Amino acid sequence: MKSMRDETADRQIDSMLSRALTQQADPDAALQRRICSQWKERREMNRNKKWMTAVVASACVLAVSVSVGAATRYLSSREVAEQFEMDNMAKAFSQGDGIEINQTQTYGEYNVTLLGVASGANLGLSQPEEIEKEKTYAVVAIERTDGTPMADGTDDNEMPQDFFVSPLIEGYDPMNFNVMTMDGAATWDVIDGVEYRIVECDNVEIFADHKLHLCVMDSTFYNKNAYNYDPQTGAITPNAEYEGMNLLFDLPLDASKADPDKVQEYLKDFTLMFPEADEAEQDSSAVNDEQGIVWDEELPQEYVDYITSGQWKKEVAESKRIIEKTVMDDKGEGLYTLDFQTDLDDGSGIGGTFYFNDWEFVDGVAVDRSFYSSSEEGMCYEVIAVAEMQEDKTVTLRAYDRLVPESEADAIGIKLETEES
Repeated sequence: MKSMRDETADRQIDSMLSRALTQQADPDAALQRRICSQWKERREMNRNKKWMTAVVASACVLAVSVSVGAATRYLSSREVAEQFEMDNMAKAFSQGDGIEINQTQTYGEYNVTLLGVASGANLGLSQPEEIEKEKTYAVVAIERTDGTPMADGTDDNEMPQDFFVSPLIEGYDPMNFNVMTMDGAATWDVIDGVEYRIVECDNVEIFADHKLHLCVMDSTFYNKNAYNYDPQTGAITPNAEYEGMNLLFDLPLDASKADPDKVQEYLKDFTLMFPEADEAEQDSSAVNDEQGIVWDEELPQEYVDYITSGQWKKEVAESKRIIEKTVMDDKGEGLYTLDFQTDLDDGSGIGGTFYFNDWEFVDGVAVDRSFYSSSEEGMCYEVIAVAEMQEDKTVTLRAYDRLVPESEADAIGIKLETEES
């Protein structure tokens, strides 16, 4: 999803990664959150499929149960791949190149089933330049235990629950090695009330001489408190004291596919997001105060002017409201998210997630804008998301859309999102 601040996105993310590389071994949660949320925003695809959508919800502590072979009523891994138009992956499962697992674990109101896993090149929805890059794909089904259909984003009164799904490698700290650092993404959809997800990341088959897992959490990104990592043995286990979903499946990849030489080559170019560092080298650009973290972040002046001039109010007045909700900051870290999905007048559909951080608010208001191509020549669709902070610290989030000349996108240097992009 593009915003009016995208022209500085690369610089901001590079800066945040640089900060991360000089953090202590126990990194600041706000830094991790900001890196992850902006990373996801840049990787979200624009139409129909939903990439790394983020919605945060609370969960209670309940026992986890495990069963094998309980997923016969679900779509098979091959059928899920077909539904997601990943024909090569469907072919891999039908020819036995993928591994069928069908293991179900239950947490709270959810049954989570690991349907299967496959590794190889050109199996998913890769970009042209990555078509030959080998990746690992895990296929997961999630349903409510009482049979109530999973939220699919079409009901304004019930936003989809976010799930973080990632392979983990014993012997490698999961804070550094998860889908967020291993070039990962996910696409999901609700079919007959069941949410199906395909998660991809760099090929972990080369680590198949290690014990491999698939973790599933009801959170936006990897939570270091959800699992215990023993640096002496390399073991990864669920933390029994963690208040939330922290399921852990075994990934039974073929040990003969392990390739220590490829692992060493992979690690040469791998960037640790949170390496151990001397305490004296911790990032000096952030300081703690009673409110939390204060960043030496400067918003672009054009963004500040856009809000203080009231220009956003004029645009909203000319737009159609898509969705509205009022939220508290569920994580206590100054992050607010708004999922949207709508049908446009030209018959196409768009959807995605807007992210707002405390530091983006100007006079209690934060605004984000995205532009999408239209079938009408010379015109495009603009989606405007507005976050307004109330005196009680709740935030009202609204999203609108309108048809505008393409020159409006050109004026702020935004490349239009299209079905092909």
